[in-house]
Amino acid sequence: MVDRSLLRETVLGRTPPASIEQAGAHVYKVTLSDGLQVALKRVAEGPAPDPLHTESLALERLHRLGCPVPEVHLVEPDLRILVTAWAGDRTMDDVCQEEDQKAGAQRGRGVAEGLCRIEAAMRDAKLNESLVLKPDAGDEAAGILRMAKRGAEALLRGGPLTEAREGLVRVVERLRTGARAVASLDYNARNVVIDCDGTVRFIDFSSVGWDWPERRFVQYVTGLGAYRRGGRLVSPLTPELVAYYARARSAASPEPREEAVVRATDAHDLLFHLVVLARLAHLRSRPETAGARLLRQAWDAPEARGRQAVLYLGRPLSDDPDVNALRKMISKQ
Repeated sequence: MVDRSLLRETVLGRTPPASIEQAGAHVYKVTLSDGLQVALKRVAEGPAPDPLHTESLALERLHRLGCPVPEVHLVEPDLRILVTAWAGDRTMDDVCQEEDQKAGAQRGRGVAEGLCRIEAAMRDAKLNESLVLKPDAGDEAAGILRMAKRGAEALLRGGPLTEAREGLVRVVERLRTGARAVASLDYNARNVVIDCDGTVRFIDFSSVGWDWPERRFVQYVTGLGAYRRGGRLVSPLTPELVAYYARARSAASPEPREEAVVRATDAHDLLFHLVVLARLAHLRSRPETAGARLLRQAWDAPEARGRQAVLYLGRPLSDDPDVNALRKMISKQ
């Protein structure tokens, strides 16, 4: 049973906690004097909808619906503080960096199941529509296509590049019309937390909105190792894990066909790694820009990351003819 009076006094500074450890830029692991471990997060103000209100409400509703998210213990709007149960010490990114492909794929199954439950529950969560962002699918797809083309330009020249551009247009146009779902818009492998017993939980719902589920899944399981010495680009995706995700999607929502989910996941994986190459190309060509400096701080050994991206671009995940043609073209380089 959570001692909420102790929790509130601790947050307000009247009762010293047993320990405080910084876990992120604005997140602290706090152990209270009664042994309870919580995550204390300072949520910055932002444009409407308010990130603190969005996150606390989304987590409360999802937890009530049995989804793998931490329980909300306390919200202090004046202090801009959200206190939740401590979800775990390791992230999916840690698994990608520290464990082998088999372990990553096993954790990826938990991510697949949890994400599908969250997206299905969001349909029933009855969040105020003013809290749900709805990025324009056309604009989003155009941005992805633009970056993917730049990634292809970093590898290909002449006829192959022209062919790749045409193939990317076909792939992105097909994805643009695919079904989207509501969940967190900050999806990356550091926002999937794994407890000591292997339980997977999702954190950071300060922005919630519509996006393609397959895109979320790819980025939730792909480790970037940001701000980590020796960090690598690591993807545990295999045809078997993608098929598992497709089955989980079909079990949570009867709308998408498994084959369509598999192909869409394959395509989003291809685009993700091309975008990585585009960012690395920008870093090389315009190293003094603010964006390049920030990327250099976040991504250790950028040239090695480029080789890792090319490696993943060459491995097929489905039987999609357009995606496989692009992968084959790239793997020849």
